[in-house]
This record gives sequence, structure tokens and C-alpha cells, in this order.
Amino acid sequence: MKRTVRVLWAEDKVSKFKTFSKTLDNYLGEHEMEAAYTHAVDGNALYRHLAGASFDVMIADIVMPHWGGIDAVRDLSQRYPGLPMLVVSAKTQEPEFLLELKNLVRDGRLVSFHSAEPREEWCAAVVRAVSYRPPTILHLSDIHFGRFHGIPGGLSIERLLNPILAKITEGGPIDLVIISGDLCSVAHEEEFESARVFVANLLFGLKLAPNRLVIVPGNHDIDRSERLERRFSSFVRFLAEVYRDSPEVTTHRFPGLFDGGSRMWRTHGCKADEVVSLSVFDEFRTVVVGLNSVIADEAAWDESRISAAQLMRVTELLGGLSDRQHRYDRIAVFHHHLIESPTFRRDGEPGRLIKNQGFVLNHLIANGFKLVLHGHTHYCMGYEYRPFVVDNETLAGVPIYVFGTGTLSGSEREPAQSFFHFSILKLNADDGVTVDSANIQAYRLMDSSFEWRALPTFRVDWPRG
Repeated sequence: MKRTVRVLWAEDKVSKFKTFSKTLDNYLGEHEMEAAYTHAVDGNALYRHLAGASFDVMIADIVMPHWGGIDAVRDLSQRYPGLPMLVVSAKTQEPEFLLELKNLVRDGRLVSFHSAEPREEWCAAVVRAVSYRPPTILHLSDIHFGRFHGIPGGLSIERLLNPILAKITEGGPIDLVIISGDLCSVAHEEEFESARVFVANLLFGLKLAPNRLVIVPGNHDIDRSERLERRFSSFVRFLAEVYRDSPEVTTHRFPGLFDGGSRMWRTHGCKADEVVSLSVFDEFRTVVVGLNSVIADEAAWDESRISAAQLMRVTELLGGLSDRQHRYDRIAVFHHHLIESPTFRRDGEPGRLIKNQGFVLNHLIANGFKLVLHGHTHYCMGYEYRPFVVDNETLAGVPIYVFGTGTLSGSEREPAQSFFHFSILKLNADDGVTVDSANIQAYRLMDSSFEWRALPTFRVDWPRG
């Protein structure tokens, strides 16, 4: 059975719309799709149609009466985030339009723009825009640049990691990188500089822009020699450097880390509750929320908590998503672990858990999160949490899956534990529409050979509906 693609097409010349739509029909048919068209005869008609219906893709000409295509995309991309928009026109290469089209693509408001001929090029772009490919995620944590960095002298983490990542990406690209804290040892500037260089090299090797990276702080990433209100300042400066080449996403992703709506990072000081991020990846229909589980007080060096203020802020940010984005899969990331896990270290280290774990889990499940990624524990561990809540049908039996990737580089060695881990998480959508499982593949660096060994792959399936 062919999938129906709902296409909103703004083209003032009816004859051209009929010709182009027939071409697209033939192309979609080759990909087991068919189109249901809504024809907008000018720019204003786009607004009328969008106000009363939902679409899978919008196509616009540039020059039209009553609001041109470029102006429409600039405005509608803010009103309807997540709706793929393309420009198809004979005028895309004209200097008065070309620069603005490139800027719209750079800012993520326009998927792509194409000349009317050859037609196959923009037909292929439409198929890509409406096709869903769940993301493959590289999950790193606890790198510990500085005195707790565990890579022996003479070897760099890049030198050890790059060959195995090059081999992994032969089977398909890494789409997102998530680092769940502890990039540093004691949050000195030179440690953050080492982390920045590492991140830049990693993204370059994976051919990813900085906006494909999500980072949260760990308890080693705050400067405890600073005043309480400035302990996250070095981490914020680090973020500013990492995302310097992606200014279009920073204020949206970190709403609490900018002075009053300006584009200036709050490097002079911020509260722990303000280090919250919301990353929306329309291409992969995925939302990643970064939370701060670090307590800045000196007396609570190794303790953790995710405050009610943060969780309320997350609910507010999720409420601001478009109707389309509300249906995206949701992943939460923070540094500390939620539940006592069987370990080789005493009793599961209950003192290191997130203190208000029940409240956090309740909030994440109630807000539709399927997956939690964390660090802190220096070994790979995953589990399913499925509450049995008698008086709450919304939460009863709804599972959430929690996975800690282990440390990429830790200097503390215990004979019963193995260090130097990273993980690849491949989300799957067997029906082509909704993510219903994940394959988790962890890798461990062998001390004797300094080669990475793939650990057994685990498949996590979650209920449909």
C-alpha cells in the first residue's frame, strides 16, 4: 500500500503547477508514495491552507503575487516549525534571491532550494524531506581531560577513537553526538580547551555540524574554586566556543543561558537550574532535552538532583513545540544515574544517585520520554523502568529505558571493572513512521592491544501506541 504524502504547493501559474505535480507523481510512485495536493495560487493562500490543515511538505515558487515564496518561508518556518519547506523556481540562481535562499538553508528554515530544471533533483529532495530515517547516536561520557584522564602518555583519545569510528560509519552515518558530562577533571580552562579541540575534531571526522551535538555538565565540569554563582561559568564559556559556528541554534537550544534575549552567553554566572537545553531535530523527528543533575554546593560534591524548577521549565519548553514536533520521540540526557545498578563496587553506590529519582522518573514518563542517557557510572549499564501505579492510568505500565554508556577515559582502575567505553544507539522504526526499538552497541578498549572490542548488541523494544 502506497503512503500518501500531503503536499502544499504555492505556484501562481496553474499550467506549471499541473505539469510539475504530474512529474512529482511519477517520481513518488517509484518510491511507493502518492501525493495529495493542495494548490496555493499565491503567497497569501499558503497562510489560509496552513491554518486549517496539516501537511507533510510545502513547496513554494519565489515570485508570486500577494507575498513571495522567500518571504513566506521566512515567516511560516517560525509559525510551523518542523514542516519541511522547499523552494522550486527558475529564479533560484539570480543574485537578488540566491544569498537569502542560502541564509534560509543555513538557519534551518528551508530544507533546500532548486531550479525548476532538471526536475529529478527537486523530486528527489521532496522524497528526502518526507522520508523518515531514525537517528543513529554516538553516546560518550566521562572523558576527564586533566589529571583523571586515563589514556596513557603518548596516546591521544582521538588517535584511539578515530579508526574505530571510521569503520563504524562505513555502515551508515552517525547523526547525533551526545556527551553526558564530565569532560574535565577539575574544570580548569586548559581542560575545557582540550575538550573543545576533541569535540571539534570528532565532529569534523564524523562530518557533523555543531548543531548535531548535545552536551550536559557533569560534577567534574564545575569550578568549585569559584563563587557559587560562577561555578558553571567555565562550562558556559565552553559551550559558547563549541557552538560558535552555529549561532542560529544557541538561543533556542539554551533559553536560560543568554542575557535577556540577547545573543550574549551568560559567562559571568548562572544558576544550576538554568543549564537546561532543548534540541529539536526535525529531520529525525527527535527531541533531546538536556538536564543538569549537578549540585554546585561544595558540601554536595558527589551528590545530584534535578530540581523541580528544571522539570517545570522542560514542560514549558515542550509546550512550545509545534503540533508536528509534539509527536517526535523524546530523549532525556543528564549526567548522574537514576537507579541503583548492580556493580562491582560495594552496594550499587546509592549515595551517588539522583536524590529525587522518583520525581524525575514520574515527570519524564508523564511527558512522553522513551529513553534516558546518562554517564557518571564508569561502566555500561541499561535497564527498563516500568512503574505499576494503581491510581494513575497514564503512568501505569508505561516503560522508560535508561542507559549509561560508561567512561570514555577514566584513570581509576579496579580489577573487577573495565573502563574506556562508548556506545552507538541506532533507533529503529520498523513501520517507517514511529520509533519502536533501539539497538545498543557498546565498545570497550582493551588495555593489552589498545583496540576496541564490540560488546554484545542489545535490542530494546518498547510498546506501540
